[in-house]
Amino acid sequence: MLAERTRLAGKIHDTVAQGLSSIQMLLHAAERADPASPGTEHIRLARETAADNLAEARRFVRELTPPTLANSGLPAALQRLGSGQLHVAVSVRGTVRTLPMPIQTALLRIAQGAIANVDKHAGTETATISLDFVGDGVRMEITDAGIGFDAATIPDDAAEDSFGFAVMRRRMGELGGTLTVESAVGEGVQVIATIEDIA
Repeated sequence: MLAERTRLAGKIHDTVAQGLSSIQMLLHAAERADPASPGTEHIRLARETAADNLAEARRFVRELTPPTLANSGLPAALQRLGSGQLHVAVSVRGTVRTLPMPIQTALLRIAQGAIANVDKHAGTETATISLDFVGDGVRMEITDAGIGFDAATIPDDAAEDSFGFAVMRRRMGELGGTLTVESAVGEGVQVIATIEDIA
């Protein structure tokens, strides 16, 4: 259900909201280009209607967005992931900027899944999350020093992937990013999510 809410928020943001924003700007330009035209009043009404619908679309996106992101942003949401016996240390590097909400949501869901894996399977009480703002992109790495596993055994089929890595990869792929998992028996796990160019 959470994945579907995230998908819908991203679709509304990337299609409906972006389209209405473009329509609003074009109508505003037409309104300014010939303010004395008999049709200017209709253009103004159309622009205001597009603005109202854009506000409504953005409200839908906010409602579908995880409350921790809507209220405090991604770095603060990552700070809250430690629970019970598991301590999670979070570091943020680079010039922090507000990422598009679909990207924030995807990164938070990936971090939640990776930390849940550490808590259940890694046999360690600590994990680290690093969030790096690099150039026009972002890189998040979740690391533990637990028991690890053979990364070559990760299936591509989400139905057979008990760790959820296939879903994480698909989520990043939909955003133009990549997800890699590095591990070996006895050497812990690194989950690395990267988007190199955020438009």
